[in-house]
Amino acid sequence: LAMSDMPSVSVDKDAQWEKLIAKAACIRDICRPYQHGADMLAAISQVLNECTKPDQASPAAIVLQGLRALCEAEVVCIRSTWNALSPKLSCDRRPLILKALNELFSLVPSLTVNTKEFEDTLVAISAYKSLSSFGSEEHTILHLPEKARPGGDSLEEIDMNEDEEDQEANLFVPGSSYIKLLSLTPAAVLEAFEEFATSLVKQEMTNMPRAVYHTALRGGTTRSDQGKTVAGVPNFLLKMYERNKQPGMTPGLAAGMLLCFDLPVHMGKDGKPINRFLASRGRNFQQMLVALIHEVNIQPSEWHHSILLPQSWLGFMSRTYSAVLQGRQAELEMQLKHGKEDPEEVQYKQFTAWLWVRDMLTDVIKGASKDSPVVKGNSIFALTGLAVAVAKYESSLSSDTDGVPETEPDFIPMKHWISMVTETLLSIVNSRYQPKGQVFPWFYQKSYSGENTAKKVSDMPGQQMNFVLMKSLDVLESCCFDTSLEYNTGCILGVGLVLSFMSHSSQTELRVHVSTLLQKLCKYLDSSEDQSRGVQEVLAYSVACSCVSAFSVGIIEAAEAEKAMTKLRTLAENYQQTYSFALALGAIVHGLSACGHGKAEDLSNRLMPAWIKIVLAEGSPTMERLAAVSGLVALVGSERGMIQLKSESIQSSQFQSKVNEVIRILTQIISYSEQIGLQTNAARLLGRLHMSCLSSTQNRASVPPDFSYLPINSFIRAAIDFAIESGKKGPESVPAELVKVALAPIASVGESHQYPPVNWASILSPLMRLDFGDEVKHLCLELAVTQAQSSQNAAMLLGMWVAPPLIYSLSMKTQKYLFMSLSLWMQHVAEDKLQSFTEVLLIQQFEVKNLTKSPEICRCVLQGLIQAMKLPNPAQFCWSFLCQAVEKIYELLPNEVQRGELEMYIDVARCISEMADSEIDRIVQISENNIEKATFMKVYLVSQGRLPLMNLSAVIAVVAGYHQKENILWIHENTGVLKRMDWLLDLMGYIRNVAYKSTPLQNVDLKECINFLLWLFAAFVVAWADHGAPLLLGLSADWSLWKHHMVLPELSEEHTGKHSTDKFAVQETLTLLPSSLSLLLAKEPWKEQTEKFIDWLISMMECPTEALSKSSTDLLKVTLLALRSLAEFKKKAVWTKAYGW
Repeated sequence: LAMSDMPSVSVDKDAQWEKLIAKAACIRDICRPYQHGADMLAAISQVLNECTKPDQASPAAIVLQGLRALCEAEVVCIRSTWNALSPKLSCDRRPLILKALNELFSLVPSLTVNTKEFEDTLVAISAYKSLSSFGSEEHTILHLPEKARPGGDSLEEIDMNEDEEDQEANLFVPGSSYIKLLSLTPAAVLEAFEEFATSLVKQEMTNMPRAVYHTALRGGTTRSDQGKTVAGVPNFLLKMYERNKQPGMTPGLAAGMLLCFDLPVHMGKDGKPINRFLASRGRNFQQMLVALIHEVNIQPSEWHHSILLPQSWLGFMSRTYSAVLQGRQAELEMQLKHGKEDPEEVQYKQFTAWLWVRDMLTDVIKGASKDSPVVKGNSIFALTGLAVAVAKYESSLSSDTDGVPETEPDFIPMKHWISMVTETLLSIVNSRYQPKGQVFPWFYQKSYSGENTAKKVSDMPGQQMNFVLMKSLDVLESCCFDTSLEYNTGCILGVGLVLSFMSHSSQTELRVHVSTLLQKLCKYLDSSEDQSRGVQEVLAYSVACSCVSAFSVGIIEAAEAEKAMTKLRTLAENYQQTYSFALALGAIVHGLSACGHGKAEDLSNRLMPAWIKIVLAEGSPTMERLAAVSGLVALVGSERGMIQLKSESIQSSQFQSKVNEVIRILTQIISYSEQIGLQTNAARLLGRLHMSCLSSTQNRASVPPDFSYLPINSFIRAAIDFAIESGKKGPESVPAELVKVALAPIASVGESHQYPPVNWASILSPLMRLDFGDEVKHLCLELAVTQAQSSQNAAMLLGMWVAPPLIYSLSMKTQKYLFMSLSLWMQHVAEDKLQSFTEVLLIQQFEVKNLTKSPEICRCVLQGLIQAMKLPNPAQFCWSFLCQAVEKIYELLPNEVQRGELEMYIDVARCISEMADSEIDRIVQISENNIEKATFMKVYLVSQGRLPLMNLSAVIAVVAGYHQKENILWIHENTGVLKRMDWLLDLMGYIRNVAYKSTPLQNVDLKECINFLLWLFAAFVVAWADHGAPLLLGLSADWSLWKHHMVLPELSEEHTGKHSTDKFAVQETLTLLPSSLSLLLAKEPWKEQTEKFIDWLISMMECPTEALSKSSTDLLKVTLLALRSLAEFKKKAVWTKAYGW
C-alpha cells in the first residue's frame, strides 16, 4: 500500500484506476479482521479525499465498507467518525456513497452508549422524582435556572424595609416559572416533570380554600373583560364621597356608594392576600354600612331610586358580608401565627367565623336603626340583604357533618335566625300579624293595611303559592287600571315589572296574558293626558320594560314594539324636562336594539349625540340636562336588570366605547358642575350604571374564563393560562408534547377533585379543534368527564363530543375511556346526547361485524354499563337508555357461548341483574333460538343469589325437549344449602311425575326426557356432595376459569359444552352418582332426608318400563345399592326391593 502511493509515470490511466480499486479493496479486507484495522484510518481518509468526482465513487464506497467494519467492531467511535466525515460527505449525492453511508448508519442503534448527555438526563429525571416528595412551599425561585425565574421582580429589588417573613414570601415560585421550566426541559425528562407537576397540583387542590369556590361564582374578583373605565368607578365615587363638603350632595353620593362600593384586596408578592389589609378592609365595610344606613335617602316621589333599593342593598350586603368574613378569618390567622391564643379555640373560632360575622353585622344594623323612619327603612333592607348573603354562603358549605363542632349555645342556629328575620318582616308588613317565633324588636311594627295578608302568606303551603300569586296579580292589575285611586303609581310599576318576568314563561296562557295586558297598558298610556304627571311617568317606564321583554321572546312583533317606542319618543320630545320620559325612552331603545331591532339601533345613534350636547351645555335648564343624563345612562344599559332580556348579545367594542363615554361625562358633571341637584343625580346614576355593567358581565360569563382569581404562585392557574395561550397560537407555535405535559397533571388530579369554577368549554374547545394530537384530546375529554359534575359548560362540551359525528374522530383509547367512565358523566349531558351515545355507539360494538374485531372494546362497554347501572337513583332517562342498551346487547350476543367470550356473557348477566325481576323475566325468555344463552344467564343469576333456585324449574321444563342436552349440563350452582335441598327434592318429585306420566310432555320421547332429567339429578348431587368429584371432572365454581387459557389455549374458540372434555364431564357425572349420593347423605341437613331419597330411587325403579332405558335402570339400581350401609336401607322392606326379592 505504501508503494502504491509512489508516483509512476509509466502506468497508464486504466492501470492507475485498477490500482486505486485494489488499494481500496485491500483497506476494506484489512479492516474486517479488526486487529490491524486502526492502522488503515489514514489510508481511508486519503482515499475519500482523492475520490470526490462522480466517476470515483467506487473506491470511496469500498473504503466506507471497511470503515463500517471498524465501527461495528467498536475499534473507532461512530460518532466521532461521522463528526470528521460529515463536512465532506453530508452533501455528497453519489448513489454508491449514499448506499455505503446508509449501511454505516444502520449500526447506530446497536452502538448506543451512555454519554454525558444521557447521564444528565438520568440525573434530571431522578431530581424531578425527588422534588415530587417535597411540599410546594419549600421550592423557591433560587432553586430555578436563571431563564425560568420571574422577569419583572429581581431579588436585588426586594424592599430592605420589609420584615424577614415578607422577604421569604417574595421567594415563592410563581406558577408561570414552572411553565418556563417546562419549555426548558428536554424531551426525555418531560415524563418526570409531569410527575413533579402532578404533585404540585395535588398539594394545591388539597389546600384549596373552600371560600374560593364561593367567591369565584359570586364575582369576588374583577373580570378581566370589565374595562378600565368601568372598573375605576367605585374608586372615583369613594374619593368624591370622602372629599365631599356639601350636605346637598351626600344623598346622591351615598346612593352611588351603595350601588358600587368596594375596596381592592392587597396582594403580597407571593400572590396571597395580606392579612392585615384584609382585616382593615372588613372594618372599612362596617363603617360604610353604618354611614349608608343613615345617609341613603328614601323618598316616595323618587320612585326610580326606590325600586332599585332592594337590589342595591342586596349587592352591598353581599360584598360587606364577604369582606368582613375575610377580615375575621385574617385576624384569626394572625392570632394563630403569633401563638397568643389556644390553637383549638382559634380553630373553633375559624369554623364559626361565618356565624360570628352574621351576628356582628346584625348588631351593627341594630345599633344604626334608632333614628328616623328613613334610617329604619334602610335597616330593613340591610337586614334582608344580610339574610340572603348568609343563606347563600351557608349553601356553599359542605353538607358533611362528621367531626363538625357544636355551635350552640354560642350562636343561634341558622334556621332559627332566618325565621326571626322572616317573622320580623311579616310583622312590619302587617301590624296585626301574630309572630310564630322571636322577632328583632328594634323596628316599628306598623302597617297601613287592614287585612292580615302576612298571616295568609306565612300559612300558605307551597303547592298553592302559584294560585295565590295569580290572584294577587289580578288585584294588582285592577288597582293599576283603576283611575279613581289616588295613589296607584306603585301598582302600575308592579304590573310593568311582573310583565317583564312573566314574558319568559313557557306557558301559553301566561304569554297570551302578557300580550293582552301590554296592549292594555299602551292604551292606558295613550289616554293618560288627564292623569297626573307622576302616573304618566310610571306608565311610560312600565311600557318600556314590558315591551322589551315581550319583544325579546317573540310575544310581540317588531312593528308593535316600534309603535311603543314612537309613543315614548313623542313624550320625551314634548316634555324635555321630565327625566322619567327620557329614562323610559333610553331603556326601550337600548333593549330593542340589543334584541336586533334595526330602527331602535338607528334611533340610539341619533339620541346619543343629541343628549350629550344638552348635558354638556352649561346654559341649558337643569331639569332638561337631568333628563338628558337619565336618558343617556338608560341608553347604555342601566335598566338591564329591570328589562329582563332573554338573551342579550355580547356587546361590541363600539358599545363599550359608548359606555366609557357616558361614564366620563358623568364623572365630569360630578367633579365640576355647579348644579348640586344635577351632581347628586349623576352620582346616583353613575353607581347604577356600574352595577348594571358588572351584572351584565357576570351574566355573559357566569363562570370565570380562567383561574386568574387564584394566587400568582398557583401551578393550576399557570397551566390553564398556558393551555389557553396554546389554543390561540396552535400546534405550529406550541409543541403538542408540552401541552400534554401541562394538562396531564390537571386531568390526573381532576379524577379525585372538583376544580374551582372556570369556563372549561372555552379553554378546552380550541385544543380539541386544533391538531394537537390524540393524547391532548384524550386529556381534554378526561377533564370534561371528571368536571362535568360541577361544571355545566364542561358537560356541554362533553355532550358535543360523545355524540356522532365528533366521537368518530376520537382515538380508540379515548372511546374506551368514555365507555368505561359512563357512570361519571351520563347524568350531566343532555338527554339526546346520551340517547345517541347508547343507541348508536354502545350497541354498534356488539354487531356481528364488530364483535369479532374488537372484543376488548366490548369488554370496556360492558364494564362501563355495569358501573353505570350500579349507581343509586340515576335519572329516569338515564336508566331507561341503559336498560334498552343492555337488552339490545343481550339480543345481539350469539346463542352458542364460546369459552373465550364467557366473560362477556357474565358481564351482560351482571348488567341484567341490576334490573327488576319482571324486566329480567321479560328479557331472558328461554326459547329454542336462544336456549344456551338464556340458560347461561338464568343459571348465572341463580348462582349469584340474584334469582331464587326455583327459576331453574322453568329452565328445565324447556330444556328437557332440547336435542343437545349435554351442552347445558356442566354448570355448577352456589346457593344456600336448605334452598338447594328443597329444590332438589322438588326436582325429584318432578322426575317421578314425568316417569309416571302425571306431568304430560309435548313431542318429547319419554325415555330421552328421563335420561336428561337423571343427568341433571346426577350433576347436582356430584356438584353438592363434595369438592373433589367436580374437580376430577374439570368443573369449577369459577365462571371465568377459561379467562387466562393456561391449560388448553386452543379451547378459547370452542363453544362451551362441545369439546370432548365437556362431554366427558357430563357422562362421568352418572358414573360418580352412587359414591357422591352416599357422601351427600352423610352430611347435615341432607342426612335427615335419606329415607326420601331411598323411597324415590325405589319408586323410579318401579316406574313403567317405557319410561326408563336400561342404562337408567342400572344407574338407579347401582345408586340405591351404594346406600346399603345406611340404617334406612337395612329395613327389610327396603333391601328386599333393592335386591329384587
